[in-house]
Amino acid sequence: GTDVKYATRLLVKGDFLAEVSITYGEDEAAATRRAKYTLGYPQGKINGAFGTVLEGYLREQQGIKNGTPLPPAFAARRKKRLAAEVNVGAKALAEAERWIGTSEKPAKSNRVDPFTEWYGWHGWGAPWCAVFVSWCLDKAGFEYVVPGEARWAYCPYFLRDARANKFGLKVVSWKDVRPGTVVLFDWDNDGVPDHIGFVSRKI
Repeated sequence: GTDVKYATRLLVKGDFLAEVSITYGEDEAAATRRAKYTLGYPQGKINGAFGTVLEGYLREQQGIKNGTPLPPAFAARRKKRLAAEVNVGAKALAEAERWIGTSEKPAKSNRVDPFTEWYGWHGWGAPWCAVFVSWCLDKAGFEYVVPGEARWAYCPYFLRDARANKFGLKVVSWKDVRPGTVVLFDWDNDGVPDHIGFVSRKI
């Protein structure tokens, strides 16, 4: 209804949601989680419930009257999270650039060491782009990479966790994209990402 339309308008203006809605579903809840993470909510209070407290913070951030300033602890976490994203992304991109020109051995085998060996998937026979991104993030100090598990060995898993704001991932708007941002490609436009890499520069 109108309350949901108002809430989603604030989320859209904050670049957490693509479009205004009159129904509150999975996408809207994910956008709320992203907003709370970005605004510095404690990890234990990041959930999909939109309320008047979040409304006040969003209004303040967007320069709307009667907004609520972020508490000092929230502002400090927000600053730290944004800085960490820049630092990890830059390091991951630098690691990725070290391996430009690396090829599969044998050709067309989808086996590329040391990445597939490091991940622990011996006899790997599937595309390795997500494993490579996991490698780079791990080398950059990103704490959520777990070699040997399926967590990020498959592109759709990155998207799933980013939409749910899990394991340090989140979906960002174009204006927040910077060198080192992880990017997914859906080449056949079926809603399932086919490839993953890092943004090297904005064009």
